[in-house]
Amino acid sequence: AHYQLAKVEFDMKRFADAQAEAEKAVSLESDDSANHYLLGRIYQSLNKREMAKAQFQITEKLIQAKGPGSGMATGRNSH
Repeated sequence: AHYQLAKVEFDMKRFADAQAEAEKAVSLESDDSANHYLLGRIYQSLNKREMAKAQFQITEKLIQAKGPGSGMATGRNSH
């Protein structure tokens, strides 16, 4: 639920609210690469470049850990 709320807030350009929801999503499901990727995009939009970079690195590590072809298989990143 937090991921979906963060995505809606992000799409509405309400980045502070999106950040709060995405951070909750990450804390509850830290092994979900989609959560980290969205949080990285939110940080980017807030000009928090180093924080965004860290989230993108975590995203990449999680994807690699799941093996080839897995990508972000949650389907959450589709519109």
